[in-house]
Amino acid sequence: MIRNFQYRIYPTGKQEKQMLVILDVCRRLWNYFLSQKIETYKNTKKSISAFTQINEIPKLALKDDILRTVYSQVLRDVPMRLEKAFQAFFRRIKSGDVPGFPRFKCKERYNSFTYPQYGSTFMLNGNGKFNLPKIGHVKIKYCREAKVKWKTCVVKRTSNNKWY
Repeated sequence: MIRNFQYRIYPTGKQEKQMLVILDVCRRLWNYFLSQKIETYKNTKKSISAFTQINEIPKLALKDDILRTVYSQVLRDVPMRLEKAFQAFFRRIKSGDVPGFPRFKCKERYNSFTYPQYGSTFMLNGNGKFNLPKIGHVKIKYCREAKVKWKTCVVKRTSNNKWY
């Protein structure tokens, strides 16, 4: 059974600035890969897979230094999220619902990033801090203990600039 737990985190000013940079980089990457998918389909009538786009990330990182400031697993999750958006789009077309093509994202519409692997990637230590790669130890309000194996961690910013 899959369970979700949501905890409030309290980043320092420097950590919050780094998280906003990560959100911005992920948003730009989303928009780049979406435009790439659209252009490729227009020109060749074929789709680019998420894995092709994931393999392109190291090449992009050589050109743009800001991509190196973001943890690689977070960057690899962006094409996977885009692929899920396209799968949902095609599922809605097939079922006859209102399709809703995946959108380009502005700063207000891209509010989360995901660490897809547990282990040394993100860990909760005993003193109320949560380790996030490339961000550091973030204070967490750990109100209930989750006695389960953690799989992924999604860091989300709400509209009133609170982090979860």
